[in-house]
Amino acid sequence: QKNSIRLLESIRESQKQVFGDTVKCSERVPHRFIDIGEDVSVCQIISHSNIDTTKSPAFGGNLALNHVLDDFIAIGATPLAFCEMLRLGDYETPKTQRSIQKLMEGISRYTNVYGVPMAVGDLYFHQSFNRSVCANLGVIGVVSNKNLSKPKQKPPMDSPLLCVGYRTPAIQRDETGHVKVVKLADPFMQHRLRAAISEAISKGYIIDVAPMAHGGIVRAGCLIANRIQTGVQLFVDKIPIETRQMDPLDILVNESSGRFLLLTVPEH
Repeated sequence: QKNSIRLLESIRESQKQVFGDTVKCSERVPHRFIDIGEDVSVCQIISHSNIDTTKSPAFGGNLALNHVLDDFIAIGATPLAFCEMLRLGDYETPKTQRSIQKLMEGISRYTNVYGVPMAVGDLYFHQSFNRSVCANLGVIGVVSNKNLSKPKQKPPMDSPLLCVGYRTPAIQRDETGHVKVVKLADPFMQHRLRAAISEAISKGYIIDVAPMAHGGIVRAGCLIANRIQTGVQLFVDKIPIETRQMDPLDILVNESSGRFLLLTVPEH
């Protein structure tokens, strides 16, 4: 990902077709959009989950795809294809062979169910990656220039914040108190949810969107508040949860996928 950031920053913004820094839906990756005419731009976002992929290749690959799609949908973009840039250890070792098998199984299963093809791939083996896998996964698609040029203005004070998607699940912790695993939502249901959000954005029903998979609803609320330059109110007791009793802190910082925070237009 560090290499990809430098490459994205090298795109010359002096050309009238290229523009960036208009939208920041994630601080991790800068965004560049290339205008292809007809009020449409091509965009690409890259993400990774190297630690999780090293521990569990199939799960880590799915998690990276979830993250990159959440950021993609937050700007109202439509995904057309996935891309993968994988760096693994010495291929002759059994560990690396098992890792690549599980990683490709997880990625292919997710993309098949989601309905977007894996169109670009880059695979490299080297002993320097024996201890830690480097798995960068990205998505390429198109977005309306109207979504990119919308200024973030202070919305009406009665603009509601909606928590949409799956109910917040209970957090599983190990004996040290660390989170065991982040729950991943069903790819097919996520596709339907993201498609509905994209349609609502295009119709002007949504002012801003923030995914909850990168820090929970607390971070999502802070992102929206920062972009609209005003405070927001979060009512923990109104957040849908799976179990009857959950610690409020677990609800606020839960990073399970398939959930978004929407700032909507009051009349809609």
